[in-house]
Amino acid sequence: MVGSRGVPPGSPSPSGGEVSRVLEPELFVFTLAPATVLFAGIVLSTLGVWRIENYRLLLLTAVLMLMAQHQLLELFRFLVQGVVVGGASEAIETSANVLATAAVAYGIRFAERQQQLRRKASASERRYRTITEQSPVPILVIQNDEIRFANEPAIELLGADGRGELDGRDIETFVHPDDREPFAEQLAAIEEWSERFGSTAQRWQSVHGETKHVAVSGGCATYDGEPAAFLVLRDLTRERTIERDLERSQKRFRTLFEQSSDAIFLIDPKTRTIREANSRATELLEYAKDQLIGLSIYAIHPHETDHVDAFIDDVQTEGTIMTDRLSCLTKQGRQIPVEIAASVVQPADETMILASARDISERRRRERQLGVLRRVLRHNIRNDMNKIEGFAGEISDRGADEVATMADRIRRSANELVQTSEEVRRLEGHVENTGDIKPIDVTTLVEEAVTQVGSEYSQASIDIDLPEEAMVTGTDAIRIAIEHLIENGIKHNERDPYVRVTVERERSRSDGRRRVLVNVADDGPGIPPSETIATSLEQNPTAVEHGTGFGLHVVSQIIETAGGTIDFDDDNEFNGTTATIRLPQATSP
Repeated sequence: MVGSRGVPPGSPSPSGGEVSRVLEPELFVFTLAPATVLFAGIVLSTLGVWRIENYRLLLLTAVLMLMAQHQLLELFRFLVQGVVVGGASEAIETSANVLATAAVAYGIRFAERQQQLRRKASASERRYRTITEQSPVPILVIQNDEIRFANEPAIELLGADGRGELDGRDIETFVHPDDREPFAEQLAAIEEWSERFGSTAQRWQSVHGETKHVAVSGGCATYDGEPAAFLVLRDLTRERTIERDLERSQKRFRTLFEQSSDAIFLIDPKTRTIREANSRATELLEYAKDQLIGLSIYAIHPHETDHVDAFIDDVQTEGTIMTDRLSCLTKQGRQIPVEIAASVVQPADETMILASARDISERRRRERQLGVLRRVLRHNIRNDMNKIEGFAGEISDRGADEVATMADRIRRSANELVQTSEEVRRLEGHVENTGDIKPIDVTTLVEEAVTQVGSEYSQASIDIDLPEEAMVTGTDAIRIAIEHLIENGIKHNERDPYVRVTVERERSRSDGRRRVLVNVADDGPGIPPSETIATSLEQNPTAVEHGTGFGLHVVSQIIETAGGTIDFDDDNEFNGTTATIRLPQATSP
């Protein structure tokens, strides 16, 4: 039988070694393959010692692995005895020792490298802890959805008494129920080292259940050698409170801005244009809002540019100012006197002028009325005083009987003077307190007026013809006007005076509007022209010779304020005068 390499069994080996048995190739492969696998296991096991931080334990592991390798070689010898040449067995042993030693050395070197890295990481983590603990910003470290670390600002934000109250707590218990689902998704992504997220606004709850608005940002971190979520918090509660207060304030301002009875404008002092205006402003100036925005203030005050410039400059200098010297020109060309109050404001870091304008046409009308009354009073006082002086001068030249007559004239003049003063005082009060425009039953006003005048002039006959109800748009002062017309028809009649008051409805042929007519007819001598002229402000008040003249003036102004008109007819069925008041009809409330 021919053995391996052509050497017969029992023959010396080419190297001179003793051969107990020829190694068959198949058997060599069969024994070497398991050995290789086992040695690979030794190497892989050795690579695992990098996690061991204790050098003594690491050395012990290496010795044990060498002993295991030795026992493994003994097993190889047992399996291949009589098959492997002695020299080959020694070669296999030597190779195995080298491989095992190299594997252990590599493992030790790898472990040293890993330990160096871990020391660096530990130092970095200590620096990180120092920074986070000293940070003024609330910081949390989360592992497995639990709080592992919280700095002092975070403890304060969550309302805890100390770190121990938060350690190990489920982080989701501090998140508002409505915000937990998105927060959990973000936290899971971080803990998986897959992403970080920027600042998001969330609602959190403190230890005591107080809701906090918090901006949360986070990212990946290492804590105690394990992955963790690093959360940075920012308390938005104060900001949100300020925002809500600002929003409520802006809403209140907008409500007041729109519902104000005054016209309000926001004016750019640089361009002198209107930036904003309320509804009342559009009504006052007769512009649509889109037409008013961007309109130059010089278009509203075309004849007062110098006064406007001076007013704007004074506002910017003094901060707040008021004037009633300006007037506004409407889109329809009407000139309206206004009182303007203006202040400097700064919305959105811009310097603006907030101006409120109030129509003072009624005030000016009343001022003119009072001016007429006072001029008439002064005129009548001068006339009466002249009479008194004249009578007094004549007394010295008269006898006793004539003196008595002159004294009586003086008394009458003095009484007229007193009556004039009282009537002016009373009518001034009516001018200043005309009341609000509202629906009112003129039938009731007529009844009250007739009752009042009838109690003062019992000798007069007053008839009325009234509907059950006649609603008009006017003021309570209409009753004063009706009283005066009735009284005027009685005082000027030296005979038994008679007055008839009627109320009827009318539809205007010109504009189709419905009106209510109040007719006051008397049988007296009529109203002298010198008194009726007082109904017009354009007339010279010094032409009025009797106190009743300015009474008619007040009557006409009361009716005009209510949106009505008054006319006089000197030829009625009683051969006297008829005063006709026309008032806008209103719907019964």
